[in-house]
Amino acid sequence: MAVKLTDAERMILVVLEKGPEPGGKKYRPAQSLVAKGYARWLEGGHLAQPHLQITDEGRQALETYYEENKR
Repeated sequence: MAVKLTDAERMILVVLEKGPEPGGKKYRPAQSLVAKGYARWLEGGHLAQPHLQITDEGRQALETYYEENKR
């Protein structure tokens, strides 16, 4: 049975697969939307597909991005 992902979940999976750009802290522009959504998730929200797991590496990458780019 296929699981339909939301756009936000798809972007999170892209972040988890690709991580930060080589040689620096820059992330692709679409990831800023991921960071905002992930920030809401960290603050008590939830993913639409709660059974999806975020790896420790992916969580760290998103937390780092959020900390460096929050306003």
